[in-house]
Amino acid sequence: MKKRKNLKGFTLIELIIVMAIFGILMTAVMQVITPLNKLSKRASIQEANAAVVDNMKTYLEGTLRYADCIEVFNGGLTSNDGKLLNAALDSGNSMSKDTTAKYFGQITPNGSPIHLESEEAAVVQFIDNHYTNRLNPGTDERLSGKVRMLKIDNANGGIVTEYEYDFTAGYTYTHFGGDKDEDGNPIDVQKRVNTSITKSKVGSKNVFNPVYYEDYSFYFVPGYNETITQFDTTVIDRDPSAFTDDNPEDYYASVETAKTPTGNVYPEFTPEMFSLSVMSYKNETDASGNPINRMNLKDDTTTTADESLIPVFKSPFALSNINMSLVNINSVFSQQNTNDMFGAVRYHGSAVEGDGEDGAPVAGETYSAGNVVKKGSKTVFRKIEVSDAPLLNSRLCNHGKLEASLNDECIYIIYTLPEYK
Repeated sequence: MKKRKNLKGFTLIELIIVMAIFGILMTAVMQVITPLNKLSKRASIQEANAAVVDNMKTYLEGTLRYADCIEVFNGGLTSNDGKLLNAALDSGNSMSKDTTAKYFGQITPNGSPIHLESEEAAVVQFIDNHYTNRLNPGTDERLSGKVRMLKIDNANGGIVTEYEYDFTAGYTYTHFGGDKDEDGNPIDVQKRVNTSITKSKVGSKNVFNPVYYEDYSFYFVPGYNETITQFDTTVIDRDPSAFTDDNPEDYYASVETAKTPTGNVYPEFTPEMFSLSVMSYKNETDASGNPINRMNLKDDTTTTADESLIPVFKSPFALSNINMSLVNINSVFSQQNTNDMFGAVRYHGSAVEGDGEDGAPVAGETYSAGNVVKKGSKTVFRKIEVSDAPLLNSRLCNHGKLEASLNDECIYIIYTLPEYK
């Protein structure tokens, strides 16, 4: 008779224990693999765009390095007091096309204001801020030269366009009897003729090769940033289900917007730190054709109105920095040069009083603002006041960020180079 052999196997308890251990190990492995996958995706984006970002840095630094003056607008073109140029209506935070023309489109003493595009008005304001009343060296002719604008269009993948204009600087003048006081008596007032500009032969051009933007887009943020802020999908401005397949590797983040030393939420450009942070991300769309890699925060109780336009990116993405050195703006000569602080004196209309001493008007004489005042053969100069050229000694100026409803997600950099003027 054959003996029965006892075949040993795992008991149910042993199987449960083994499966539990296996599950713990798999969880631990996934905790390691998931961050590595994120890093790998980010590294691939960074590697793919390293040369592109380097080319951007080379061009921007080479372009702005020797700038004589720079003004930067973050989110839209505004007047000196922060009002959006060429808006539909006049309001507390914007000026209409007619109002824009009134302040920036007066190019002759008796002429009618001309309408300008927003870019043109901002360029006119830039020249008026820095070069009003200046003359070409050794002449009595108004200062002439070229001014450039760089437009970084974050709303369209970070495309950078450059505009170039020829300009003739504006001037201020004393208008005799141009206005009346409350008693109806004629009074002398200071008035301005604005800078006149025309688009140069260079006109406008896209700075970087369109090939850069075929597979990737770029989002530029003022300031130097090394960190990102992660966001829960509940604060994204569109239904998160449209952008995720429940993949645990997907996450949403934005460039950190820490406060500056002056308390501003959005980093400013400074002479010591003129930097741009660049977020690179892939061009992908959902079934409806909406970009799935970047969106904005919701404007709800979790955010403020301005924060509703903070860009949020879906992984994968990569953060880089472009740092520029502003040689001329940082130079002692540029900061302390006072030779630019005096402008030619001009009068307009018939003078009622004055003896002509030290450039004063002569009673009974009729003057034209187009001509400088002379004492003998020499041009009469006076100190240029803040009301004439508000930013004469400010080589770098930041214009405030617009509120979310007016923000166009563009960065504009207007500048001149010494050899251009």
